[in-house]
Amino acid sequence: MTGGFIAFGIGVCIGCIMTFIIERNYKTGYGAFKIEQMDDPDYKDFYKICISVSKSPKLLDKNKIILLKDNSPK
Repeated sequence: MTGGFIAFGIGVCIGCIMTFIIERNYKTGYGAFKIEQMDDPDYKDFYKICISVSKSPKLLDKNKIILLKDNSPK
């Protein structure tokens, strides 16, 4: 009888963890950013930030967007 309660408790814990992971991935968008120095002499100390994200229409529904630095060459 006690073994059944333990198995049930473990199942509930695993279910909660899986739900958290799935919801977190559903509510988060991912993309990349690149920082470049401006070519214009009037703005030589300025930088421009280029952001690339997926073309998903559901991006506006996301609670947060995580951007990772894109170090690929031009």
